[in-house]
Amino acid sequence: MINGQQQVTRTYAETIAANDPIYTSTDFTSIPIAEAPTGDGQGVAYSSDGVYLAFAQGSSPYIIIYKKSGENYIRLPDPTLRPASVTRSVSFTPDGVYLALGHSAIPYVTIYKRSGDTFTKLPNPSNLPSDDSRGVTFSNNGLYLAVVGINTSALNLYKRSGDTFTRIAITTGLPAGAQVYCAAFGVDDTYLALGYTLGSPYMAIYKRTGDVFERLPNPSVLPTGSVLGLDFSPNGLYLALTHINAPFNLI
Repeated sequence: MINGQQQVTRTYAETIAANDPIYTSTDFTSIPIAEAPTGDGQGVAYSSDGVYLAFAQGSSPYIIIYKKSGENYIRLPDPTLRPASVTRSVSFTPDGVYLALGHSAIPYVTIYKRSGDTFTKLPNPSNLPSDDSRGVTFSNNGLYLAVVGINTSALNLYKRSGDTFTRIAITTGLPAGAQVYCAAFGVDDTYLALGYTLGSPYMAIYKRTGDVFERLPNPSVLPTGSVLGLDFSPNGLYLALTHINAPFNLI
């Protein structure tokens, strides 16, 4: 056992004595998928239990969902109400019950509820994004949904109550014309980080108190270019960003 690593059973062709140096490698093998997607891929998400896999794509039906059975991925029937435009991103709630899609045309966000293997479209939120959605991210408790995109829809936040998603007012917005490409919640959902293009600081961090998200002052050291990816560490203490200019990453 090595701290921080998985336990692996291996068979060696000769006797190994205590303290002998051992070098191992692991190969990843591609698994064929029956009824594979035929359009350009835009985003992908697993349910937290690894049973369901959703692909966002740029051509009809715009969303393809698989169920994993052993090593096989079985394509599920398309939802009765499918998106009508390019789907750019997908996100499951941690319990795998809700699936959100961000896409390029009205209504810009679509939310499905899963019952067994059936995904049923929920009514649209009353206040929808007003422009192209580039990303969707559920909070770790499944109660909040961040929908990020461009211009006036750079950030839309929704709170779920049952099957109803209600948009939350944001106290401090983003610069006009910002294009947000990524969002991530901290482990306890207190913090929400965004990465965007347009100009410095290229990032924003919000702190949640109840249902109020307030933007925090910028960190003293900022990214040097547009941030296209970010994520919190599992303990929520660290935030890693990747951006387009040297040094290309920041923690």
